[in-house]
Amino acid sequence: MNPTVPLIGTGELEYLLALAYSSEPARPEYSLVYFRKFLAVAKDSPWRKRAEDHVRELAQAELPDTVEKRGAAPVEAEALRKVVAKNMPALRGCLAHREGLVVEVKVTKVGPRTPETARERPRLWAPPPGLQIAPQTDLDITPRTTINEVQRCLEPLVGKLPLPEVKERDSWYVAVFLVVAT
Repeated sequence: MNPTVPLIGTGELEYLLALAYSSEPARPEYSLVYFRKFLAVAKDSPWRKRAEDHVRELAQAELPDTVEKRGAAPVEAEALRKVVAKNMPALRGCLAHREGLVVEVKVTKVGPRTPETARERPRLWAPPPGLQIAPQTDLDITPRTTINEVQRCLEPLVGKLPLPEVKERDSWYVAVFLVVAT
């Protein structure tokens, strides 16, 4: 973001960010958004054909590439990814015609709690159960009303995801994944 040599061509920043998000750890959702932005602004670039190939490849990928699992509950991140990937077409539908928007979804699952009177020591902190939906990048300014529409569309779909329940007492996890239009 702070190059020692200034960027010369139109769309170079977007192209470089798209490539950067393709490297380890890969974030293909961001790569897709930045390659699309590059194609929108760099009409005469010599890299246009290669960017089109990247977009075609990323649009066909099984996203989300990863689902990050936070918390102590024994749930495999790969199992979470498979559940989310199976339901991703419906989630992507909420972002139709909003190609500059990446939305981060956090779903928190909490197991049964030990009653305060039965505890030997204070319980560990856990986030409240539920979900959070927040825009992550917005290359073209999207009105708050549009973001609210996306959230209203995503909430019931995310709420119905068959994510594993937590059976262990006083345990929890948060599944974090990105949604982007294809």
